[in-house]
Parts: sequence; structure tokens; C-alpha cells
Amino acid sequence: MTREAQEFLEALKEYGAALSAPVGLIGFWMGRKKAAAETTKLEADAAASKMDSITRHFQALIDGYEARVKDLTDEIEALRDEIKELRQALDKRPRL
Repeated sequence: MTREAQEFLEALKEYGAALSAPVGLIGFWMGRKKAAAETTKLEADAAASKMDSITRHFQALIDGYEARVKDLTDEIEALRDEIKELRQALDKRPRL
């Protein structure tokens, strides 16, 4: 190898060593930023999943209460109809 080529390689090594630290820091910084973004996304996904679970639970409770309200409403209507029939029967009965 010629002397010029050897000097060029040594200069390249010096510049490479000088550039490796900033490049490494940039890589480290970008890696941290990416890891933080991934962590944030995972936390958001976990929160959304937990919220979906809670929402499903409350929806099941609401559905149960709505069914119970419908049953009670139907029962009240049936009792009103029975009362109406009884009043009509009383009205038809001869008075003394």
C-alpha cells in the first residue's frame, strides 16, 4: 500500500472515530424516542382495552335493567287492564 493511501486510511479512521460518537448519540436518541413512542402506544392500547371491558360490563348491566323495566312495565299494564275489567264488572253489577 502506498504511503498516500495509508495516510488517507489513517485520516479516515480519525474522522470516523470523531464522527462515531455523535452518530451513536443520534442513534441512541432516536432509539429512545422510538421506544418512548412504542411504550405510549402500548399504554394507550391497554387503556382502550380496559375501557372496552368496562364499557361491555356496564352495557350488560344496562341491558339487564332495561329488560327488567320492560318486564315491570308489562306487569303494570296487565294490572291496569285487570283493574279496568274489575271496574267494568263493578259498574255492571246491580246497585242496591
